[in-house]
Order: sequence, then structure tokens, then C-alpha cells
Amino acid sequence: MKMLKHRLLIVAAALLIASPSVAKKKKKEPKKAAPAAENIELLPVGAKAPHFTLKPINRGSIGAGLGDPTANRFGATVLKKLVGKKRKPSDVKLVVLSFYATWCKSCQKEVPYLNELTKELAPKGLRSFVIAVDKGGDGKKLLDAKLAEGMGPKKTKIEIPIFHDGFNILQKKFKAAALPTVYMINAEGKIVFTKHGFNEKKGDKKKLRAAVLKGLGS
Repeated sequence: MKMLKHRLLIVAAALLIASPSVAKKKKKEPKKAAPAAENIELLPVGAKAPHFTLKPINRGSIGAGLGDPTANRFGATVLKKLVGKKRKPSDVKLVVLSFYATWCKSCQKEVPYLNELTKELAPKGLRSFVIAVDKGGDGKKLLDAKLAEGMGPKKTKIEIPIFHDGFNILQKKFKAAALPTVYMINAEGKIVFTKHGFNEKKGDKKKLRAAVLKGLGS
């Protein structure tokens, strides 16, 4: 009887080892990685840029405010007044949009350079805007603190208009999943240049400047 029990135990153990569903745990499928920045599809060059109306959070910024013909009665910038058939200022040749976040390290270098570039080339028809995508009220506090502190290694005071896209509505419209993302829009309201990322070592300063000058017809 003992021998029979012993044999039954051996058979049961063998069955457990042979059964993959019991002996081995099912392997978990690996999580899908987020798409690489180089695979992110932006709005195509030649497409009409989505319109928006947003109020700058930095008062006294270049080309923004109640006295600006591109602003509405609340002081919000209206893209339709800048580019396209209904545009008011005839001197605007190129609009640059830069999607930014306080946590984005390369953004801290790109925006101060764009600020510098705009101050230099505004008389030739350049207008630039920063669209900050830090979410909600907490994101707005972080943004206010960053503006008060100054941006980048030199703590640059940003004078180009900054908009807070706290619900990421504009970020989604422009497919700006990777930061920073830059769009350049001509006087007709069409996208003429797109780029994401900013790396000074790879010559992105020169590339940005060259694209702006080309857009201005210089």
C-alpha cells in the first residue's frame, strides 16, 4: 500500500512538471514603448496652420497687448489677424510657434535663443510665440516661477509672448508630442517649416536661424 502511494506521488509530481500552465507562469507581454521622437509625425509642410486665440501670460511682451492689432479686445493674440486673408499687419512675414515645458531641458536653451532672434529680426517681419504645455494650475505656477527666475543658463528674461496651453488643446492640434517642437507659418497661414528637439552641438541654432531667414525671404 505504501509503495502504491509512493508511486502515485511520483506520477503526480511528473504531471506537474510536464504541465506548462501549472509549472510555469505565463510570461507578461512587454509594455509598448513610447514612439521615438524621430518617428513622431508633425503637421505637414504646406498644410494650413490651425488657428487659435490665446492671451500672453507675460505682460509687456514683444508685439502683444491691447494696443496690438493682432489682439482682441481682451488682449489675446488671434492668429487669424496675424496670417491669412484677414491679417491686419502687412509687415508680418513669418510666425514662429515653439511648444515648451518647464521640465524640458532643451526648451530652456531654445526659447532664449528664439527670444534673441525675434528681437533682432522683428523689424523684418518676424513674430514668435511660446506655447507652454505644463498642465493645469500647478503647471501655471511652475511657469510663473520660471518666468520670474529667467530662462536658460543666463536666466534670460523672455520678452516674446508666452501662452499657457494648460489643457494641451493646442499641443494636440499641432501634434507637438515631442518637445520642443517648432512650427513656422508664412503670411498666407501655411506651415513652411517644422522641427522637434534642440541640440546646440548638432548645429540647431544655425538651422533655426537659417530657416527663419529663408521664411523672411532674406
